Amino acid sequence: TKNIQFVRQNTPSRCVCVINDKYFIKIFKHDMGNRLADFKFLIDYITPFIKTTIPPVYVSKNNHMYVTKKIPGFGIYEFDKEFVLKHEPKILNQANKIIRELQSIDVRKIPNAERFCVALESTTKDIETEPLTNDSVLAHFDLNIRNFLFDSDLNICGLIDFDSMAITNDKNKDKEIFMKYWERYKKSKRKHPH
Repeated sequence: TKNIQFVRQNTPSRCVCVINDKYFIKIFKHDMGNRLADFKFLIDYITPFIKTTIPPVYVSKNNHMYVTKKIPGFGIYEFDKEFVLKHEPKILNQANKIIRELQSIDVRKIPNAERFCVALESTTKDIETEPLTNDSVLAHFDLNIRNFLFDSDLNICGLIDFDSMAITNDKNKDKEIFMKYWERYKKSKRKHPH
C-alpha cells in the first residue's frame, strides 16, 4: 500500500478509504455475517441488466469489508454548476433510464429473493419487510447525485454505492431519492469545481 486516503462519512457504522487511487474499501463496524456475500451475489446478478458501468465487488470472508475498483469518471462537483444545469434534462433522463433498467429485473427469479427485502447495511433484526408481490422491484435506495460518475459531456458512465440496494414495492422510491438529492444540488451555493 503506497497511499491511503480516507473518505469522509457521516455515519459511525462504517468508513471508506481509497487505496493507491485504485480501489475503494468500505469497512463496517459491525459483523455483516452473510450479508456481504449476498451483496456480491446481487451486484453480479444485476450487472448484465444495467448498461451503465457498475464496479466489480470483492468481498473479504474474514473481515467486515468489501473492495471495489475505482472506475473512470468525474463526480458532479468537478464540473462548473452552470454547465451541469444546462444539461439538467439530459441528466434526469439518464437517471430515470437507470432506474427503469433496475426495475426491469424480475426479482422473483432471484434465488431466495426475500433476503434482499432489507438493505445490506441494516442491522435491525425486527425490521418489517414487505412481502414479494408482482409489484416488487429492486431499488438502489441511495441515488445521491454523488454516486453517479460522468464523462466530460455529462453522460453517466458509472454508478456506485449499491450497498443500500433492496427490494421494495414502492416503484417511485428511487426517483424520489434522486430528485431529493438533485434539488439539494441545485440549491447549493457551490458554483465552480473544487
